[in-house]
Amino acid sequence: MEINDNLLRPTSLNDFIGQEQLKYKLNIYISVAKKRKETLDHILFYGPPGLGKTTLANLISNEMNCGIKIVNAANLEKVYELINILLSLEPGDILFIDEIHRLPRQLEEILYSAMEDFYIQVIVNKNESSKSVHIDLPPFTIIGATTMFGNISSPLRSRFQICERMYYYNINEISNIIKRTLNVYNLKYDELAIRNIAKRCRGTPRICNSIVKRIRDFCEYNKMKLVDCKIVNNVCKLLNIDDNGLNYEDYKYLFTLYNLSNKSSIGLESLALSLNENVKTISDVIEPYLIYKEFIYRTKQGRCLTDKGIEYV
Repeated sequence: MEINDNLLRPTSLNDFIGQEQLKYKLNIYISVAKKRKETLDHILFYGPPGLGKTTLANLISNEMNCGIKIVNAANLEKVYELINILLSLEPGDILFIDEIHRLPRQLEEILYSAMEDFYIQVIVNKNESSKSVHIDLPPFTIIGATTMFGNISSPLRSRFQICERMYYYNINEISNIIKRTLNVYNLKYDELAIRNIAKRCRGTPRICNSIVKRIRDFCEYNKMKLVDCKIVNNVCKLLNIDDNGLNYEDYKYLFTLYNLSNKSSIGLESLALSLNENVKTISDVIEPYLIYKEFIYRTKQGRCLTDKGIEYV
C-alpha cells in the first residue's frame, strides 16, 4: 500500500515532537494573538537544516487558521517577484521565506516597510516622469528560516520580533519520531532497534525519516515485518553511516584534517582545496555536526581536531 509521506508530518503543535521550550512559547504567542484577533509578530527560526522549520511554519498556519505562502529566497531575483507575492497576501496570511539569508539586498529593503508598517513603495516608470507609489498591505506575518543567522543583515534581523534558535534533538525525542514513522509504515520494531537508529540520526528528524525509509525498503524487499538491530546495522552499513551518525564525507573531512594539521589548526580554504569541496558546503553542512559532537573546533587561524576527534580518527 502506498503511503503519503505527508502522514509523517504532525498536524498540530502538540503533535510536534521535540523543541519543547520553543513550542511552549509559540503556543502562548498564538493563543494571545487569536484572543486579540491580531496577526502574529514576525518570526525568525534559525539553526541546522532538517530540524523542522518549515513544518513549524505550516503548523503555525494551521493553529492560526490562516493561509500560508512558501518561497525560497534563493529563487527570488527580481523586485517584482517579491512585490507580486506581497500583493497576493490576504489579511492574516503567513509568508514563509526559507533560506532568508540568501535574499538579495534590493528585495530585502522592500521588506523593511512591509514588515514594520504594512506598505511598500513602488517606482512607476523608471525615467524622467517616474514616481513613487504607496501601496498598503493587509496585516500579515513573515516567518523566516535560516541555517546562517550571522549572514542576515542587522536591519532585516531587527524587524523580527521573535527570533528562536532550533536545536538538535535528543535521543528520546528522535526515538519517538522513529516510532511514529514506523507506525505509519505499519512496521513492528523492538526497542533496541529504535535506539540503534536514533543514535545514527545526528539529532535531525529529516535524517531520521530518511534512514527509516531505507529500512522500510529493506524490510519490504526481504519480506520482513520486524525491525531489529540486525536490519538496522545492515541498512546503515549500506548507507555508510556509523554508530555516531557520521558518513563518508565526515570521515574524509576528519582524516584530511588529521593528516594536514599535525595537531594544529588549518585554514578553511586549504582544507576545502584538499577535500576538493566547496567552502560553504564544509562550513554549513559538514562542520556543524562535527562541532556538536566535539570532534572539531574553529579558531581564527582555522580548524582543529579536539582530543576526542583525534581519538576517534
